Parts: sequence; C-alpha cells; structure tokens
Amino acid sequence: MRKWKVIILPVAEEDIGDIYSYIATVLMEPTVAGRLVARIKKTIHSLENMPERYRLYDKEPLRSEGLRLVSVGNYIVFYHTVQEVGKVFIDGVIYGGRDLDEAVSEMMIDE
Repeated sequence: MRKWKVIILPVAEEDIGDIYSYIATVLMEPTVAGRLVARIKKTIHSLENMPERYRLYDKEPLRSEGLRLVSVGNYIVFYHTVQEVGKVFIDGVIYGGRDLDEAVSEMMIDE
C-alpha cells in the first residue's frame, strides 16, 4: 500500500493552535482541548494511507480542484492531494458550526 506524505500547512497549524487555546483558556478545559487536538492530529496523520477515502467538498471550483474534508468531532479538516508526488496538504481545520462556504473561502484566501 502506498504511503502518502502529509504536510500541515502553516494556516492549518494555526487553526489547531487556536482550537486548543480557545477550549483550554476560554472554556477552561485544557484536558478536553488536549484530547481533541490529539484526535485531530491522529486523523490528519491517518491520511498517509488512502487519503482519497473521504468525500470531496461539494461546491465548485474547489470540488474539481480536489478539496476534501473529514470530520473530527465538531471540527472539519480540509485537505487536498497531489497524486504525482504522493503528498497530502492539510489546508485548514474549521469549526463545523460555522458557515462552511464562508469559512472555506476565507481559508483559501489565507493560503
């Protein structure tokens, strides 16, 4: 089975840090924050095997560009693959309760 190289882009690293900070400091639940971040990272690293198993984003043109998503609790990890080089790029991690179209649009501008 082919192993893909997973690359977490800086904006996604920042998203994960922000998620931890919010839950740990604002909600005052550092243990919960740590467990959630661990789950998110475990899911991200699982993408080194069969990353295309998760669904494509349903709006164009990002669907045609291969943007995919996977849910982790109340959060959604957005990523795309580049088959020619066997890489998975993590584009962002967004709270699932947000307007996803708006959040994805902002995420793509930040890159």
